[in-house]
Amino acid sequence: MTTRTVKSFSLGNQHNDYRPGDGTLLVWGRPGFFGEQGRQDQLYLFAQRLPLKVDGQGHIALEPKYFAGLHGSNHEPTWSDAPADAVPLALDGHVGGSPHEAVPLANQMAVSFLPAPVNKWVMLYGGDVPDVLLLDPANDRPGPAPGAIMIRFADNPWGPWSPPTVHLSPGSPFAPGDPYGPGGFMFHYFCTDQPGLPCARTDPTRPLDVFNPGCAPPPFPFDIGRLYGSNIIDAYTTPNHEGGLDVFWNVSTWNPYGVMLMKTTINP
Repeated sequence: MTTRTVKSFSLGNQHNDYRPGDGTLLVWGRPGFFGEQGRQDQLYLFAQRLPLKVDGQGHIALEPKYFAGLHGSNHEPTWSDAPADAVPLALDGHVGGSPHEAVPLANQMAVSFLPAPVNKWVMLYGGDVPDVLLLDPANDRPGPAPGAIMIRFADNPWGPWSPPTVHLSPGSPFAPGDPYGPGGFMFHYFCTDQPGLPCARTDPTRPLDVFNPGCAPPPFPFDIGRLYGSNIIDAYTTPNHEGGLDVFWNVSTWNPYGVMLMKTTINP
């Protein structure tokens, strides 16, 4: 899941202020981390009015409204109190379109509203995990940039969300400056140091080593680096001199294990 709070939300197409605030909590979620072997990690949404109601014993009364589809010629969103009525969001860029998720390895998501002059919601998600954690690694990374962080945009939190586009690719171990390449920040055993551009070294201690003290090393000490865990830092989003916005975000890396700070420039 991922969450954001907005200034005001009418549950309709009009009178919404999606800038950060304390009017409504929005929660997007998927039924799974991966969508392997034909399974789908479709995207759902609920809205919760703020402030939360708390009784005298400190119990919080949640009253979420689940997105339940569109109706009418104006494509007004409908909402339900029942989770069973929830409808997955359109992920093909078309109003009332297909909820099919084309990325098998959805991983973690980050959703943020980009204010004027962009006025769009943005989603970063995807990435990769080691093969040992997958059921079908041979088919889990389709497309020209396996293991990439993907990006989508939408006018409203319920979409429709634009089709996924490659945003940060691990690249090639032979391309200087690529994350896998000379001067990059992720290990790949095919990378060769270049003058002034060393390759990222394998990390001798990573989570599976720590979780199994005293056991034999994991079977993949030279497993290549992976991107995952995108996280947009809303407070750092700022206007730039080109008339757009600079968006700062974190992405985690597996081998070497760490976190990178990234900047993305988005123009209207």
